[in-house]
Amino acid sequence: MKSRRRSLATRRSLWGRALPPKLTGFEKFDEETLKNLRDVEVCLTTVGTLVDQSTGEVFKYDPDRVSPGLQRSLLRFMTDTPRDKDGFKKWLCVLASRQQGKSVTAALGAYAKTAYHRGIYSAIIADHKERANDLFRAIVECHDNMPSSVKMPTIANRESRQLTFKHNGKIRTLSAEQNMVGIGRAVDYLLLSEMVFWPNAADAWNGLLPSIINRKEATIINECTPGQMHKPGAEWYKDTFAEARRGEGRWQ
Repeated sequence: MKSRRRSLATRRSLWGRALPPKLTGFEKFDEETLKNLRDVEVCLTTVGTLVDQSTGEVFKYDPDRVSPGLQRSLLRFMTDTPRDKDGFKKWLCVLASRQQGKSVTAALGAYAKTAYHRGIYSAIIADHKERANDLFRAIVECHDNMPSSVKMPTIANRESRQLTFKHNGKIRTLSAEQNMVGIGRAVDYLLLSEMVFWPNAADAWNGLLPSIINRKEATIINECTPGQMHKPGAEWYKDTFAEARRGEGRWQ
């Protein structure tokens, strides 16, 4: 009987104790360090890396290595996104030739934004599975090679091409080849890659729009390579790019 009472008392004392706080990685940063890490340009140019797929060599991310104007403009847009007259963040439409690093830069930007902001949900949608795999690999390699002093802890998950942080932020990389590509819930950062080549660009965009249209703080980048007009998403992208050039709506 005494043993049972002791057991109950022990359990009650444990129930009454405050549980230790969940460690999410933010505990190790002072205010100034966290501010710098949340600046996408500062973060990636200081601690970001890429891996040479032919040699396996890890090298420092350098936005000036290939196309400095383009890559730096993407980084600055992600950090300090312009807003429309109603205070909503503008959306960026980018058209540039291949091998300019626009897709990888925007994907690494998604990593930096998601890693150092609590609960951020980022989605990357590429035109086909191989590109989705490549972009996710760049994200994972950048994370794996982060210095331990700034590397944010992650948790295991069962989803393919998804990186989940302990602070509940996550990045998903998807392929537009799926019949109904969906991002699951309202998104904070959305990268649309090579929509000219998406099989149903207009329908896919109309399906995504309800989850982002009322998101005042959502950052969206739509980057693409010029494509021939017979490509499945060319008409939609042409109209969207023209809208951005005229300064209509939220595209710029």
